[in-house]
Amino acid sequence: MKKPITVFAVYSHDYSGESGVEVFYDELDAYEFMIHDMETVIEVLKEQGYDCDSLENDDSCEVWIGNGNNIHYEWDIYESTLR
Repeated sequence: MKKPITVFAVYSHDYSGESGVEVFYDELDAYEFMIHDMETVIEVLKEQGYDCDSLENDDSCEVWIGNGNNIHYEWDIYESTLR
């Protein structure tokens, strides 16, 4: 039997119902992916004229637009085991 491998999955979802998962062997790689994805969303929203807010933690982050808009994006990092 092979030894289990720890992996880190970045789960993302947004206001439109789209979601995705990216899996990494290294926690830092997962974190950097999550932050890069968040920064890209912020950049696109600003280019579209939106003023957005964001919140960043060690294992999650989110971006949202206030003022009655239901636009938001979330990312979470989950530790898991590949067997």
